[in-house]
Amino acid sequence: MSEAQWHPHQVTKDPYDPKVKFRKRRWSPKVRTGCAQCRARRIKCDETKPICKRCSTSRLVCDFVSWCPKNSLAPTLTVSSSPLTVQPTKSEQELNHLFRTKLTLNSADEFNEDLWKIHIPLASQSQAPIWHASIAFAALWRYQMAKSSIDTLFKQQMYEESLRQYSSALHCVLQLTQKPKLSMTDQVSILVANVLFLRCCMNRGDAEAGQAIVASSVQLIHHWNLFHCDTSSTPIPSNMVVLFFSKMGRYLYQSLLTTGHSPWQWEKGLAALRGKPIVSCTDACLELEMIWTGARAVIEELPVQPKVKRVGKAYKSQTKFRDSFRIWSSKFDALQRQPYILRTDHIRLSVLLVRKILVQILVNVDIGRLETSWDDYYADFERATLLAKSVLETGGLDRDKKKTIFTPMLAKSLHFMARVCRHPRLRRQIVQLLAPQLGMARLLSIDEDYSPTQIQDTMIAVEESGWAMIRIGQSECDCLIECVPDEYICSNHRVVTVDVNLRPGKASELRLRTRADVINQRSGHIVFVAAPFLM
Repeated sequence: MSEAQWHPHQVTKDPYDPKVKFRKRRWSPKVRTGCAQCRARRIKCDETKPICKRCSTSRLVCDFVSWCPKNSLAPTLTVSSSPLTVQPTKSEQELNHLFRTKLTLNSADEFNEDLWKIHIPLASQSQAPIWHASIAFAALWRYQMAKSSIDTLFKQQMYEESLRQYSSALHCVLQLTQKPKLSMTDQVSILVANVLFLRCCMNRGDAEAGQAIVASSVQLIHHWNLFHCDTSSTPIPSNMVVLFFSKMGRYLYQSLLTTGHSPWQWEKGLAALRGKPIVSCTDACLELEMIWTGARAVIEELPVQPKVKRVGKAYKSQTKFRDSFRIWSSKFDALQRQPYILRTDHIRLSVLLVRKILVQILVNVDIGRLETSWDDYYADFERATLLAKSVLETGGLDRDKKKTIFTPMLAKSLHFMARVCRHPRLRRQIVQLLAPQLGMARLLSIDEDYSPTQIQDTMIAVEESGWAMIRIGQSECDCLIECVPDEYICSNHRVVTVDVNLRPGKASELRLRTRADVINQRSGHIVFVAAPFLM
């Protein structure tokens, strides 16, 4: 210490003075006896047997008996084991490792993170259909990533491997269906294989095959009545799988930005969940997602100029969803009072609160004057935007403040608000929040490409085009209330449909049509985007 830094009242400790005692850091060995789920999630396990409290609270399958550090199936490990009796090839092991360590991370959102990061990687090494399907998905991904002409032979090998593994996975699924009686584990295994089949279809841009997989999976869920099953009785919680298909049903029939016919198939499931308590954020999200997709379908199935009888029918359907939402809200309020939920699921709760505000708007909006009735909920849109901003900027927990928070479900809520809200300042604020989000997965090599925020900017530009005509004294607003520059967009200038033309291997075509375009049978505006439903 130099004289310039020394202070007469400063006390220093002599390391050679026997009277001075230095604090020693308490040493404790790293615990390696916790369950696989807690170790994979990097949380402390209380090691209660046969089910630890963490797994019991989160309704996960605790596997103290089957787990050991040497043969751990956690997705972070490099060793790949196969459920097959035949020794897997080195290529199969590498592809399964790629699937577990990289591709599953890219597929997860806020509410199915455990499904993709823990349960599916574990199941891929213990259940044959999922093993083959995971390799098929990984091989397809490598085929699409090999862009240069030098990799022609490698691309061909990966393409053939993907087809071979896809066929093997289908064969394993058919073998399961030939059993006299399927166990619940077999049922969930078939559905998870369908999840991976669906991901392959999405990456190929094959929307028709994807729709068929979702439709058949929804039928199986209802046939097996998985809404009443105990989620802890299977290696993969069934509620997470049901939640995945409840989301994907809408996204395959239409992109995030598209309006139009959106079939709703969850009436039986919603009725079954009504009487069940909500014990986790996954349960809360599943039931709310059914109400969200159903309430949106009621509004989006209405034509641009609906008849009185059609509007009356929509009002009745909206009332049913309003009652379901009221029941869900009371159960969700009880969930929020649970201390373990507040500590561990702050981000998920915030995302659900944003969606709750939007569902409340959907079940109360006046369908009879739909385009202008959104303006009555400006304060609610602003409150939801502020809540979403707090999640994206802070991450909810102190340890996540320096991380980029990726919240796909929250991004979908923001997209919806940017569509229906007509306040110029708030809409642009929402688009700014969407900018950092990794909105769409781009697996295609294309030249023409738009990000989600660029699409939203295009929609706003189309809707605000009437302002320019008013400024030069040539208003083209043929409605009761005309556009007010920088303040108000009339009903006829609102974008009401975005039709998607999926073109495998090329940029997908999006056709934006305003209300006036539909009424006057005009073609509208066309933009191009990479696989708009991949999010």
